[in-house]
Amino acid sequence: MIESEKPSVPNRSDAHLRLIEILLLWEGMVENGRIRELLGVTSVHASRLIAAYRQAYPHHIERAEGAGRGVYYATDQIKPQLTNGVPSEYLAQLGDGISDRVNTLRVDYSACPPRVYGAVHRACVQGSGLHLVYRSMANPDGTARVIFPHRIIQVGPRWHTRAWDDATQMFRDFNVGRMAHIQRVNDAPPCTPDDDTGWQTQLELRIQAHEDLSSKQAAIIEAEHFSGTAGRRIATRACLAQYLIQGLHIAIDPVTQKPPQYTLQLRNEAEIAPWMFSRALND
Repeated sequence: MIESEKPSVPNRSDAHLRLIEILLLWEGMVENGRIRELLGVTSVHASRLIAAYRQAYPHHIERAEGAGRGVYYATDQIKPQLTNGVPSEYLAQLGDGISDRVNTLRVDYSACPPRVYGAVHRACVQGSGLHLVYRSMANPDGTARVIFPHRIIQVGPRWHTRAWDDATQMFRDFNVGRMAHIQRVNDAPPCTPDDDTGWQTQLELRIQAHEDLSSKQAAIIEAEHFSGTAGRRIATRACLAQYLIQGLHIAIDPVTQKPPQYTLQLRNEAEIAPWMFSRALND
């Protein structure tokens, strides 16, 4: 008698089974209809995908008794196997197909015309420059500039580009939504991304609950942000550090930045400070 083959364990690149794990982790259940809705597959195909996940991870999924056919719940034993178990995976995987019981307040209110974004992106890919008019708070009418972009960065609801600025002879950040009258420059860039110290330098933000919080208040913040530990470390490029600090509303001066406006505090402010106020970061 030939012994049956042991079922293979899916790998992390199996997108469809990753989706099933994401649904189990973040929605607590998976349904045949939900799979059909998100993947556009037939009922039979959806059932086969669920069966494949059940075969590989039988202790992570169980039939939902009394809930109808094709409905399965996540068990108490489930843990990430094909994913990293972070909320961003759920949001990225589902996109507009996110659960109708979940609302997000992510608003992209930055004016970023496709033509402008496309010109910046092409310059990044081709290593070319751009002649443009750039408007700033200091000069609302705008000034003519020549820049050589090498990266596009989404900063909250806005889009920025990291670029060599010919006028100041340094790498700086530029808000793509403030660009106008863009023309391609065929000159070779005077520097490469490897020369961009702000981009190449790696920093670590060390974050803790604000020192002015009581022990019980700090415990709440630690449970909310640090999974119950005393703090967290976030690796980042030096030129992006200030955006993370602003976005997470982290106090860098706990004497003047106090709760309740600030519930998080930076522990290594002296290390980060040179990058927070460098002209190479802002325009």
